[in-house]
Amino acid sequence: MTFEQKMQLWAVIGTWVAGIATIFVAVVALLLARRSEKVRLKANVGLRLAITPGISKEECLKFTVTNVGERQVTIDSIGWRIGKRKNKRFALQIVSTLSPHNYPRKIEHGETAQFLVYFSESPNWMRDFVADFVQDVSDKSINTLRAQVHTSVDHTVDIVPEQSLLEKLKSVGDGN
Repeated sequence: MTFEQKMQLWAVIGTWVAGIATIFVAVVALLLARRSEKVRLKANVGLRLAITPGISKEECLKFTVTNVGERQVTIDSIGWRIGKRKNKRFALQIVSTLSPHNYPRKIEHGETAQFLVYFSESPNWMRDFVADFVQDVSDKSINTLRAQVHTSVDHTVDIVPEQSLLEKLKSVGDGN
């Protein structure tokens, strides 16, 4: 093989490598663009003690939702789901008038929205929630309980409730 033939061979190999690299860059760019459009929320729900210095302290239910995606998200509502398949039931959660945020709530990247249910405003919330919605506090049933965050783009995020909330619901259901 002459020097000129070797140079032509390397030119062809270089063209192929450049073509493959171009396809790779295009695929990565498309994946990054799609990823930035996704709704990505981090959320939790549990019992908290609201303390107002010198006035009172009371237990409340707190939903926290943080936007970890790149796009703005509007939270339309928060609710509950329990059961599996044909036995699924759904409920919407009304938040307290003293809650820091209400529906709808727009949150930008990195922002957090907090929705509270004060038991002083709804003293029978726990008992009514168990009796009317949960109904069965057995482990098999209560382990399917999920809080849900609903967005304006029809995206729903399921949240596993904190263990302390599940235990409190069980104790209320058992009559303790």
